[in-house]
Amino acid sequence: MLLSSLAFGDPYQILGVSPTASKEEILLAYRQKAKSYHPDVSSLPAAEAAREFKKIQSAYEEIQRGGKPKTQTSNAQNDSDRKKEIEKQQAKTKATKILEDHWERGTFNAETIRSLPVFSELSPTQTFRFGRGPNEDGEWEAISSFLKTHQEDFLRQNRDPREINEILKAIDYYSEYTGLSIKDIRNGLTAPFEQAIFEKTNDRGLFLGALEDKLYRLTRSGAISPVLASKEERKQVLGPISEIFARKFGGQTDSGESPTLQLSRATMNSAFSKIDKSPARLHELDFLIKSLPQALEPQEQLMFLSDFLGKLELLPKNFGSKGALNDLKTRAENRIQRVLEKEPELQKLYAEKGSLWNRLTGKATLCEIRLGKLAKKPRD
Repeated sequence: MLLSSLAFGDPYQILGVSPTASKEEILLAYRQKAKSYHPDVSSLPAAEAAREFKKIQSAYEEIQRGGKPKTQTSNAQNDSDRKKEIEKQQAKTKATKILEDHWERGTFNAETIRSLPVFSELSPTQTFRFGRGPNEDGEWEAISSFLKTHQEDFLRQNRDPREINEILKAIDYYSEYTGLSIKDIRNGLTAPFEQAIFEKTNDRGLFLGALEDKLYRLTRSGAISPVLASKEERKQVLGPISEIFARKFGGQTDSGESPTLQLSRATMNSAFSKIDKSPARLHELDFLIKSLPQALEPQEQLMFLSDFLGKLELLPKNFGSKGALNDLKTRAENRIQRVLEKEPELQKLYAEKGSLWNRLTGKATLCEIRLGKLAKKPRD
């Protein structure tokens, strides 16, 4: 690949490493970035994820072509690094003071986070960039440290679930700007706040909305991606929450469906109802493909994904971005075919159910017909 640093920028900055980093450090940074932006696991639109992934690959290849990483840096580079570290510490100190002052006064809430200097200057319309700079990193370190220190006391205060949810939304805002927040979320920083909402709320809409946010959050951070998480880790995400949902909102225990499938369907219905009001957010439904099926048994995965395709078919053809609609359809079909390839008995079952005879006689449901077509279709 003959792409120079002039095409994408400094390769060391793209990977987020120093020019003095060891080969092992560079390889680790490359793998972490590549996992985050691989089109199969990234929550970004496919085209944007592909561009970022290509940029990361090119940066790593350029460093490799240049031989060993540089062992010396110029005085100017050292001065630049020191300046960035000072900026980072200043931002952290300033944010820590604001957070702790509000905590001492008993006024800490989501607005406290939104009032922080860097946060108030950020704009979600700016182009996403992994790790924007020392100010963002410093302010996030202050938030992360504050939450780890006070979260237990905060949650013992019997705060309203909606207030907790707003704090999580403020935290999500930071995941657009710094890789440090993504790393902390992947390591479970937000889990106690999420669990508190599920346990405390009796509002079905808030419960499902908080779950959508959690799944989107974990998908973006890579915590439940096929690359970074084991199958059991992915299944553990929904299992306990499904039991709470069934207990609170009366799961259909006589339907034969597991609580996890019932919760997955409810979450999908909630997510689709919201995009009716905002077609531009159609691509965000990708989290339904990447996260929910991972917690289901193979046949349940197929049923869920078939229902997902059915809901896409009901959308107007000019709904949102045509590219996003086709991309979601392709991703769901590809995942169905991957499941069928691993489950030959299910592939045979649905191929038979989707036969012409069963379609004509009405002996196959729409779900079975969709799966039958894909069971007989060779994968690209």
